[in-house]
Amino acid sequence: MDDHELVRRSVRSLLAARSDFEVCGEAVDGRDGVDKTRQLKPDVVVMDIGMPNLNGFDATRLIRNAFPEIGVLILSQDESPETVKEAFRAGALGYVAKSNIREQLQNAVKTVSYGKEFVTEGPNSENHTMDVNQIAQAEQAQARLAAIVESSDDAIISKDLNGIINSWNAAAERIFGYSAQAAIGQPVTIIIPPELREEEAQILKRLRSGERIEHFETVRVAKNGKLLNISLTVSPIKDFQGRVIGASKIARDVTDRTLTEKEPREKQELMRAAFAQTYSFLAILSNDGTVVEANRAALDGTGFSRSDVIGSKLWDVWWRSLPEEQVIAKTSVATAAKGLAVREECQYALRDGTIRFADRTLNPVQSENGEVVMIVCSGLDITEHRQLRSMLEDRVRERTRELELKNLELVTQADVVRELSARLLQIQDEERRRIARELHDSVGQMLAAVSMNMAHVHHEAAVLGPDARKALEDNAELLEQLSSEIRTISHLLHPPLLDEVGLQSALQWYIDGFSDRSKIQVDLELPDDFGRLPRNLEITLFRVVQECLTNIHRHSGSSTAAIRVARSQNEVRLEVRDAGKGLPPEAQTSLSSGKLSGVGLRGMHERLRQMGGQLDVQSNGNGTLILATLPIEVIAPRQAIASASATGAA
Repeated sequence: MDDHELVRRSVRSLLAARSDFEVCGEAVDGRDGVDKTRQLKPDVVVMDIGMPNLNGFDATRLIRNAFPEIGVLILSQDESPETVKEAFRAGALGYVAKSNIREQLQNAVKTVSYGKEFVTEGPNSENHTMDVNQIAQAEQAQARLAAIVESSDDAIISKDLNGIINSWNAAAERIFGYSAQAAIGQPVTIIIPPELREEEAQILKRLRSGERIEHFETVRVAKNGKLLNISLTVSPIKDFQGRVIGASKIARDVTDRTLTEKEPREKQELMRAAFAQTYSFLAILSNDGTVVEANRAALDGTGFSRSDVIGSKLWDVWWRSLPEEQVIAKTSVATAAKGLAVREECQYALRDGTIRFADRTLNPVQSENGEVVMIVCSGLDITEHRQLRSMLEDRVRERTRELELKNLELVTQADVVRELSARLLQIQDEERRRIARELHDSVGQMLAAVSMNMAHVHHEAAVLGPDARKALEDNAELLEQLSSEIRTISHLLHPPLLDEVGLQSALQWYIDGFSDRSKIQVDLELPDDFGRLPRNLEITLFRVVQECLTNIHRHSGSSTAAIRVARSQNEVRLEVRDAGKGLPPEAQTSLSSGKLSGVGLRGMHERLRQMGGQLDVQSNGNGTLILATLPIEVIAPRQAIASASATGAA
């Protein structure tokens, strides 16, 4: 682990040259290195000394305490004997100067992997052998000290100046409930109640100045949530240069002693724990709501004196002028006296009558047998917060109104687009009908006249030469084909049978012609007594069938198709089915999300929607089913659009 990428790359390259070495990970600083060691469990850790977040010495101590079987090799530019000594004191098994990295790194890693010591050889290393012996003696002394620490009845904990736990003895495990493996590397605040976190910051501040704190009595919390009365002694830990690098804490559980002391002493300890937060309003209450003590913030921040508060009921002080709030406060105190915590927003009054808002919490304090011995009332002024929240809510409402107006505009625009679409389809059908009529009445009649003229010429064919007679016969045949094509185009644009006879005959005529042209066998199932429908419904159904068969011919690859038309009293149902390859996967994905892909499907959907109908498309690898339903009651296109919009909104 090293905070310089170039160094990490060089070390990796040197180690990778050995086939019996495997580099399992890298770390960019001491904290990252400790975490990677926990995850990877390597045989040897190679690390620099000067790194951010956690230096190499502290990282070595953490690793060796948690994983004594892992060897640590220090790699540093510093070749001074003092630095080497400090490395071995921290628990390292080897030390290599960066100036000797190429010659010594591989041997050093191999030696440390066997659990043996390795010391660099360089210009400043003449006394290293002696230093190692001294280090061994120091380690023996350290082992004796560690045994003393482990056998102590007091919790002995060390931490760095960031409050991170470096060591945790057996007594600490017993008192606080955390194992050493779970506690080491965690912030010491895991055993400090939230209301006493500021106390820890003050302790760290005093330690940085080298001050020792003796027999400081406070409250800590065990893993199971139990509050413990602790007598605390805190001493700074210094390195060989005299710099404060951490702290040693000796914590003695004095809970049992505290419980047996007299009431004044018990009250003092409880007050010390409850009043550590100086920024919140705090008051200690008896179970009936009488104020036993209040902190300075609760007094100075509201303008009341101790004589105004102590001995009074909670609701007769800060809520004296607010009858409704008094009732709520009495209920909350009664709830807390039953062992239940209460948190609520409330109004409260300053001594001068100013009304403000607070976040109030009532926490019961219970003895070991579960009996509520007192209630801690805390309050945090949230007047400005409520004002900001109110402004934010006003802004949200304003923005919501803006979005509703925008949405209304979009809906209106969508209605306009739908109406234009309906009008376009209507104009399209009317134009088809007009062109079909023109082809029949004009072009068709002219072709009929030409055909009659050709008949006269055909009577005189005997006087013509062979080539002229052949040309006359070809022209007659071409004229017949042209008349047939014009008639087919006219009928496809708008079949006259649709207006004259009805949907049944028009569909049968179209299907017969489609089958002849496409060679696709189409079965039509339509009752003989189907009857007539309103004109615009018949046109819509005809166009849907026309579009479906066109799509089957162009895209499905199916040799068959089936059409079924049925009607009830209020509805017409059309089914068109093929046995082809189905829609492409992307089109099926669009269908599953409620979207129609392709111009043809969207056109059918739009036609049906204008008539108040619906379109359903089902497709897989075995074919496609188009299902269209239309209400028989005819409504105007504008009314159908409005109805479809309302259904979509619902």
